[in-house]
Amino acid sequence: MEVQSKKRWTNNYNGEMKSKCANSTPLSDKQYSKLVNRDRVLTSDLFGGDLKGPEDLQQPPSPSVAITIHTGEVKTEKKVKCLIKVVKAVEEETSDGSLDMPEAGAIRMKKKKKLNAKRKKNMVPDDPFDVHEQDITEVKRKPVWIDEEDEKIKVKDIMATMRKAPGSRGSRETSEKQYSLMLRDKYSQLIPGGTPEWADLDRKVDDAEDDEIGRMGRTTGDYLAKSSSAILPNYKLEYRKVTDLNHTSKQEGSIIKVVQFNKYLPVGLVAGKSNNTSGAASLFKVDGVDNHKIQSVKFPGFPITCGNFLDAKRFLVGSLSQSYFYVYDMEIGKETKYPCNFGQSKNTSTGAWTSKDCIVSPDEDQVVFFGKCGALYLYDPKTMTHVATLYAPGHVTSATFSDNGTKMYTYGDGGDVCVWDMVNRVCVHRFYDDGCVDGCSIAMKGNYLACGSSSGVVNVYDTSSLTSSTSPAPIKSLTRLTTAATSLAFNPSAEILATVTSYSNVHTKAIKLVHLPSFEYFQNFPFQHKGVYNPQVTSFSPHGGYLAIGTNKRTANLYRLYHYTSY
Repeated sequence: MEVQSKKRWTNNYNGEMKSKCANSTPLSDKQYSKLVNRDRVLTSDLFGGDLKGPEDLQQPPSPSVAITIHTGEVKTEKKVKCLIKVVKAVEEETSDGSLDMPEAGAIRMKKKKKLNAKRKKNMVPDDPFDVHEQDITEVKRKPVWIDEEDEKIKVKDIMATMRKAPGSRGSRETSEKQYSLMLRDKYSQLIPGGTPEWADLDRKVDDAEDDEIGRMGRTTGDYLAKSSSAILPNYKLEYRKVTDLNHTSKQEGSIIKVVQFNKYLPVGLVAGKSNNTSGAASLFKVDGVDNHKIQSVKFPGFPITCGNFLDAKRFLVGSLSQSYFYVYDMEIGKETKYPCNFGQSKNTSTGAWTSKDCIVSPDEDQVVFFGKCGALYLYDPKTMTHVATLYAPGHVTSATFSDNGTKMYTYGDGGDVCVWDMVNRVCVHRFYDDGCVDGCSIAMKGNYLACGSSSGVVNVYDTSSLTSSTSPAPIKSLTRLTTAATSLAFNPSAEILATVTSYSNVHTKAIKLVHLPSFEYFQNFPFQHKGVYNPQVTSFSPHGGYLAIGTNKRTANLYRLYHYTSY
C-alpha cells in the first residue's frame, strides 16, 4: 500500500500537475505557511529523512507577486503552485480529509520504522549472548570426582569380606560384575522411576510453587502457621515428642548428665557416664526427625558430670572425680586436657578441686567451675587459663548468670543466695531463700529468679526487689514436686519454667512445666501414660522450639514445642 501511494504521488507530481499549474494566482501569507509545512511532511514521507525546519528552507519571493512561467525556467513559485494540487489529492486519499496531513505522515512514519526494524533484525545474525535468541540446550552434569578404584571392585570381592553365613549368597560370591553397577540396579529396584524429582539437580523450578513449602524445607523442626498467637496460652501446651536426640548413638552412658544446645548452630550436645568409670560425649544435628550423629568422643576413666558449649566450635566436659577437665574442638576433632589442682593434692577427697558443675556466661567471656568449700574458679574461655577464685560462705551446689552476664547468683547449703558483681568480682548482696533447708538448683531469666530446694519447693522471685531485703518474699512458691528439685530451666522468652527432680519414681511427677506469669501448670505435660522416667537435666533450644530432657535410661528425650517457630 505504501509503495502504491508513493508511485501515485510521484505520477501526480511529474505528470498531472504540469497541466494543472498553467494558471497562477497570488497566495496569502497564511496559505503560504500551510503549504510549506505540508510540503515538508510530504517530502519526508515520500523520500525519508528528517524534517527540515522552516529556517532551513529557501524562502521564495513574496507570494503577493504574480507568478510568471517562462520557457526553460522552473522557478520556486511554480513549484509552490504545483504542490497545491498534490496536497489536495493526498487529502482526498486520507479518509476524505478527516485525517490531516501531519497525523497521516506520523502514522506512515511509524509503520515505516517498524518495517525497517523488522528487515534489520532479519539481516543481523543472532547474538550468542542474547538469551531470547539463543537455543538453550540441556547440558548433562559431569561428576566432580571419579574414583577409578570403583571400577575394579567386583561383587565377589565384597561378598568375600562378609564372614557371616559364608556360602549362602549364591552366585554373588563368584560374580564378576562391578559392585557399583549392582548398587545402581538395586537402587532402581527400590526407587521405581529412577531419581525422584525433588533430587534432580537439573529440574526446572516452577515460579508458581508455593513458597511456604520451600520454607519448610529450609528450616529445622516442624512447620508452624503464621496465624499462631504471640502470647503463650496458659491452659494447654501444644507439643509433640519427637525422635530422641541421641537415638542414633545411645553410647553416652547409662546416666545422661549433660544436655545442651548450641546457640549458633542446630547442634545438640549429649554427655553422660557409666558406672562412674568412664564417660562419653556426642554431637547431634537437631531436626526432630533423624537427629543424625555428627561426632562422638569417649573419655576413659573420666565419668562426665557437667559440660557446656564454650562457643560455636568448642565444648568442655568436667568430672566430679577428677582434678582436670577436657575441651573439645569440633572443627579439628581434638580434645585438650587442662589440669586444675592449683597446687592441691590430686586426691579429690583431700584436695580443694572438684567439678560437679560449671556454667558459661551469656557473653561467653567467663567460665565458672564449682569447687569444694564454696570455691568458685573463674576461667577465660578463649585461653582456658585460670583468672580468679571466689569464695562463697558455704558449699555451692548451683549457680546462674544474669542475661547480660554482669551478675552471678550462687545457691547452696543452708539456703543462702549470694549475688556477685562479676565486673569487680565481689559479693554485693546475700539473702535467704524462704523456707529452704538446702539449695539444689537455681535459674534466672528476665526478671525471674527461681530457687529449687531439697524439699521440692521452688520459690520464684522478682530480681528487682532482691537487694532491698535479706529475706525477700517470693512472688510464687511452686509445690508440685515431692522430692528435691535437682534441675531448673527457663525457656528463652521466660514464659515456661521447667522443674525437674531426679529422685522421683513416679514418672508423671518427675518433671513439671509452669506457665509464666500466671504460674499455672500445664496439665497436659507430660502425658499421663507417657511420662519421663528419672530425668536428670533439662534444657531449651536458643529460640524455644525444642525441649530436651536427659534421663538415666541412656536417652535424651526431645520435645517439639509448636508455639515457637524455630530452633
